[in-house]
Amino acid sequence: MKMKSFKYIERFFKYRSAIDIVSKLGKIDLKEINECYAMFEFLRNMLVYSNKGNVVVFDVGCGKRPTFSLMSAHFIKNWEFIAIDPNLEIKDYKTERLSCYKCKVEEFDFSKYTNRTKIGIYIHSHAPAINVFDYLFIMPCCVDNLIKNKEGLFIIDTNIWYDKNKIYYYDLRRKND
Repeated sequence: MKMKSFKYIERFFKYRSAIDIVSKLGKIDLKEINECYAMFEFLRNMLVYSNKGNVVVFDVGCGKRPTFSLMSAHFIKNWEFIAIDPNLEIKDYKTERLSCYKCKVEEFDFSKYTNRTKIGIYIHSHAPAINVFDYLFIMPCCVDNLIKNKEGLFIIDTNIWYDKNKIYYYDLRRKND
């Protein structure tokens, strides 16, 4: 049996805000932190990360807690984060630039974000990938919600504890040849 890598857990807890993030979530779920930090690492190594302003990130199908959005709002100071899930626990997470919506992504009104760079994040989400985003990052689980007929790229991240460890990236601004 392969030993679990604690690379992302160690990196997460090196941030001064890590304990604050965990306290706001209400419990420590190391598997979830591992997956969310893996996505954060992948995102910040992509060209879109150099965009320093006017960016809104949608954490789609995040489940009961907005772990990725909450974590990233602490780490990326100039982007806005929106968590969307019909099972989301709505409460005051006391985090600037974080909003939570208890709905399906298909019901969300994206119209007020038309002049902003929109990034969709799907971490083991069961929600459908919809074509309203400029960039899309998907870590699929048991639901096939990958974009069809669009070129993308993916990595296999062996530091993710779960066997569903592929992360797909799509730049939806460009046209495929």
